[in-house]
Amino acid sequence: MSEVLCCLKGFKALIYLNKGIILARFNNIYFSDLRFERIEFVCSVGKLGPLFFLISRIRLLQRLFRLELGPASPLLEPGCFLVFFRGNVFFVDVEKSSATLEFFSLCHKRPLQLLLLRSGPHAGSVLLGDYQSNFDYNSVNIYRRKPNGVWDIAFTFPEGEINHVHGIFEDSSRNILYILTGDFGSGACIWLSDLDFMNVRPLSRSGQKSRACWVLPFGNLLVFATDQQAEINYLCTIDLDDGSTINQLFPIVGSSICSSNVHVDPFVFSTAVEPISANKITLGGLLSSKPAPGILGDVACVYVGSLHTGFRVIFSAKKDFLPFGLFQFGNILFPVGDSANTNYVHFYCSSLLGHDGNSYFMTLQDSE
Repeated sequence: MSEVLCCLKGFKALIYLNKGIILARFNNIYFSDLRFERIEFVCSVGKLGPLFFLISRIRLLQRLFRLELGPASPLLEPGCFLVFFRGNVFFVDVEKSSATLEFFSLCHKRPLQLLLLRSGPHAGSVLLGDYQSNFDYNSVNIYRRKPNGVWDIAFTFPEGEINHVHGIFEDSSRNILYILTGDFGSGACIWLSDLDFMNVRPLSRSGQKSRACWVLPFGNLLVFATDQQAEINYLCTIDLDDGSTINQLFPIVGSSICSSNVHVDPFVFSTAVEPISANKITLGGLLSSKPAPGILGDVACVYVGSLHTGFRVIFSAKKDFLPFGLFQFGNILFPVGDSANTNYVHFYCSSLLGHDGNSYFMTLQDSE
């Protein structure tokens, strides 16, 4: 079986860049080789007052106040990327060792994902969807950063449609976008959109069965894993040629929030440990440390495999005892971008016992 080749304590694997990997520690950016052997400081992101500076250095308080950097997105400009921090999007230039505030998000809650468009008329643009509770189904925006650094609103879901955007994914072979939304009722949906957002329509609107945080186009299939809490989750496919019927392949141990965009076949994705979803915030919900009924235990896992040969778990860790709502779900995150070695797997553990706040390096093969 695969083994962890390196554990980097206190650093978050953020984004692949310049044949290496960008790491985050507190509000600082570092550049490293892919094996975590040479790490160099790049710059700091944003300004923290004395209180938040101290808070960010204490891991439990960092989790409580959501003071981690991320998510991030590559850009077409060499050596540059975007990163989200404390409700803002920063433009980072590694060569100049600089981080510049570029966009203030009206939604302070950290989004799950930023997307760089790589083809079509908007190649070089970055998309960001509003991610907040929005229990009242107010309108929800998708923002677009143009290649010249100017931000605008690319699309707005009208009032009554969705709670928030989980993610946006590009299918360059079909010149379309998949927009994933949640969480409740018909708001949990996989949408199809053209690259200009002129035609946005549901592909699959099947309640919690179409509640997802990532998708991967693979031939004529759309592969995804569900992100539901009340029932068991599954790795699923949709046949894009025949329609929107969801085919459940096999059950997974928890909800799935993250996948690796650099691994296409085999796929790499993770599961999370989280509480039951609720359509309102309560004190009991914030203090709950009990996994939801659809979460099979207290372990988050990394799955690796293919539709042809099957899947296996290459890493797992238990959720710690702290409440989900206050101190975050147990989750495993992957860096984005283009890796110089797709046999390498990097991931970051959040709220997992003995692994919290650490990044790991493995290979897909049993040995190098």
